[in-house]
Amino acid sequence: MATLEHRGESVRVNWRLGGARDGSRQSCTFRGPAGARVELARAAKQLVEARGHNITRAECYAAILGEDPDVAEVVPTFRAWVEMWLREREQARDIEAQTIRNYRWELTTRVVPRLGHLPLSDIDAAAVKDWAGWVSGRRTTRGNRNRNTLANQLLSPTTIGKTYRILHACLGGAVPKWIPVNPAARPDGARKNPHGLPKRERFEGMFLHPHEIELILSHCDPRITDLVKVALATGMRLGELLALQAQHVTSAGAQTVVQVRQTLKDDGTIGAPKSAAGVRAIPVDDATAVLLRQRLAGRRPRDWVFPNPWGGLWTEDNFRKGYWWPAVAAAQRCPEHPPPLPAYQGRGRRPTWKAHDVSTCACPTRLHRRPRPHDLRHTHASALINAKLSPKKVQVRLGHANFTTTMTVYAHLWDLGEAAELEAVAQLLLPPATARGPGG
Repeated sequence: MATLEHRGESVRVNWRLGGARDGSRQSCTFRGPAGARVELARAAKQLVEARGHNITRAECYAAILGEDPDVAEVVPTFRAWVEMWLREREQARDIEAQTIRNYRWELTTRVVPRLGHLPLSDIDAAAVKDWAGWVSGRRTTRGNRNRNTLANQLLSPTTIGKTYRILHACLGGAVPKWIPVNPAARPDGARKNPHGLPKRERFEGMFLHPHEIELILSHCDPRITDLVKVALATGMRLGELLALQAQHVTSAGAQTVVQVRQTLKDDGTIGAPKSAAGVRAIPVDDATAVLLRQRLAGRRPRDWVFPNPWGGLWTEDNFRKGYWWPAVAAAQRCPEHPPPLPAYQGRGRRPTWKAHDVSTCACPTRLHRRPRPHDLRHTHASALINAKLSPKKVQVRLGHANFTTTMTVYAHLWDLGEAAELEAVAQLLLPPATARGPGG
C-alpha cells in the first residue's frame, strides 16, 4: 500500500515496486502551494494503488505531471485552487466573511463536482461550456442540510448565472501564475454567450397596488405592522430594517432621516451594508416620522427600532416564516370561499391552515399574489418613479451600487414620453417644411 509522508513544504508518496516487501523502494515528492501538493500526492497514491504498485517513480511523475519532475511546476487542480483562492481573499480582506462562505458553497456544490479533478491548465473554454451544460440539468435543493431535490425544479438561469460569475472570478485569480487567460471570459469578438449559459428571463419586480397593501396590513400581526409600513415608506432592505437602531433615526431640521449604517447578514451577524452605496440617508414623510418617533420614545441609542416579540434581534427566517408568510396567506383567503381544513380527529389540537392553504376563487376581496418582503422595496421604488423622481435620486435612495441596476429593474416604469412631448421632438427633428419635401 502506498503511503503519504508530509515533509515540511512537500508531500512524498512512498511505495515498493510490485507491492512486495522486497520490491525496490519508489517515491515521488510534490512541492508547491499546500493545497496543490496534497492534491497531486493523493492523485499519485491512487494511481500507484490502481496499478497494483507496478509503476516506477519516473512513470508516476510522467503520468501525474506530464513532464520532467525536476523542472515541472505543480499546477493545482481546480478543487485545490478554490481553497487557495478563497484563502487569498480572506487574507486580503477585500470580501466579507459571509461572502467567502457563500462563494465556497457555490463552488464546492455546483462547480467542483464537474471540474474539481482537472488541473487548472486543462480547463479551457470547452470545459467551461461542458460545465454550463451539466449545471443546467442540476436540480435545486430544499435547504442546505438534507439536499432533498425538488423533482421538477431545475436550477434557475439566475442561480446558474450567479455561480458562473463566481467561477469567472475564481479562474481570473489564477491568471497569469497558473493559466495565461481566463477560460470563463468571453474572447474578443465572440458572441455574447459563448459558454451556452441558459438565458435569463427579464426580472419583473412585484409592485403592489394600494388595495393589496391594505389587505396585507390588515392581516399582519401587530408586532410587524410598523416594520411593514416603514419598509414601504423607505424602500429599505429587510436586513437593513431588522438591524436599524434608535441612534440611526435622526433629524435634519424639520425632517426626519433614517441613516442606513448596518444590516443583518445571512449568518445572523451585523455588518456593513451590501455595498458602499448602501450607506445612505433616507428622508421620510411626516406620517412615517410620527410612527418612528412614537416607537423610539424612551429607547436607548443602541436599542432596536423593530425588535422581535422577545425584545431581541430578529432573524430573517423567523420574520418570514413566523409572521410575513402567515399574513400573506391570510390575505389570500377569501372569507366566502376559504380553503378546506383537514378533518378533526377528535383529539389533540384542532387543525389550522398552513401558509400554503389559500383560496383559489376570483373574488376581488382577497389577495391574488404572493409577494415577498423584498417586494415592499420594489413597491416603494415604483411609487418614487410615479412621483416623478429622477432615476439618479431613485438609485441613491435605494442604495444601488450602480446606475445600471436601477435602470435594469425599473426603467420600464419611467414615463417614456406623452404624445404631445413626442410630437414636439418630431418637430425639432423634422420640421413641417422639410417633411413636405421639395414638391410640397
